[in-house]
Amino acid sequence: MSTNIANREWRFTETNSSDDSAGKTWGLEGNLFWFLIGGGFTSVITLLLLFSVWRWTLMGAAVPAAIPLGLALFYALALRQGRASRVRHRSL
Repeated sequence: MSTNIANREWRFTETNSSDDSAGKTWGLEGNLFWFLIGGGFTSVITLLLLFSVWRWTLMGAAVPAAIPLGLALFYALALRQGRASRVRHRSL
């Protein structure tokens, strides 16, 4: 029993290709989540250096260690979120 492919009815469905997707991670557009990851990493390293190596108090080390994360949050949420990307994509 052979089936002729030309006689088959093909179903076409729309897919969500990469250019159609919203491009969001953790609710942030584009690659903004990398700024938060970098700010968090820098904050943890700063906290460890100030508290462990230079023997600051925990609260004294936490305040300057929060600055990189705060700057990354400010940049991502206040300055870039909801704005158009500067990168232009070619359309084929």
